[in-house]
Amino acid sequence: MANQRSVGQVLYRTARFTMANADTVMPLAVSLGLTALSLTGTVNTNKLIAGTLAVLALLSLSAVRDRLQRDEIMGATRQLRSELSTVSKIFGSRQDVHISKDQTADTDYLVTLIRELPSISEAKFLALSGRDTRTFVEEVLERSNGTVKLLMKHPETVGEVQQRWILAELDRMQRYLIPKYGERLQIRCYRQPYSLRGRKIDPHLVDVGWYTPLPGDKLELVGHIYPMVLARLDSDEGVALGKMFDDVFDRLWAAPDSEDASSISGI
Repeated sequence: MANQRSVGQVLYRTARFTMANADTVMPLAVSLGLTALSLTGTVNTNKLIAGTLAVLALLSLSAVRDRLQRDEIMGATRQLRSELSTVSKIFGSRQDVHISKDQTADTDYLVTLIRELPSISEAKFLALSGRDTRTFVEEVLERSNGTVKLLMKHPETVGEVQQRWILAELDRMQRYLIPKYGERLQIRCYRQPYSLRGRKIDPHLVDVGWYTPLPGDKLELVGHIYPMVLARLDSDEGVALGKMFDDVFDRLWAAPDSEDASSISGI
């Protein structure tokens, strides 16, 4: 995520600094450079920490102490101490789980994250009408080569108001997004009872919430006023939430009564 990219930039700058003395500190520069390159994708934090410790070990090599002048050693030490201090601060700010108070707060937070992700292989969106999901769908399709699966409630299974929303959103996507992105965007509508809402953006994060009935109201159900829970997929919490999301999404996607959006017209 953004923190990984920042760490990569720190280690890359340090590698460039040490390359000025390439004949004596080549092992250090190579180690830093490889660690920085590894941050272009999803990073196993334990491996990155291990890499950083390896860098510190390299600093103690007698060859480095013997070949560099005293002032160069002190200058390099100060520079690396500063850079590694930045790495430590970034690691210390890692947040595996984030809870937004409602859909509006979650949207602002998630859009910012999507714009900073280095790569996206696949994104799944489980929504009601898709009105509030379109922003995420377009961000993913525009900023990556990944595929998007969007699962919406079937318009035959909701009330009049939400039926209009769903049909309008389907029409908009069929007119503008499908022609632009083709097979990278797949849309289906499910008929089974609603429960979960959310999105999973591989290999980075999962973001989930839920729907509840709203008896006597024209909307019939509600989800946008509830908190959303976002977790990194390389955390224990993210693994658990990701599995739950995949189980629900894949079951609804493959259900016999779910329907491809291209075959749905005005009800």
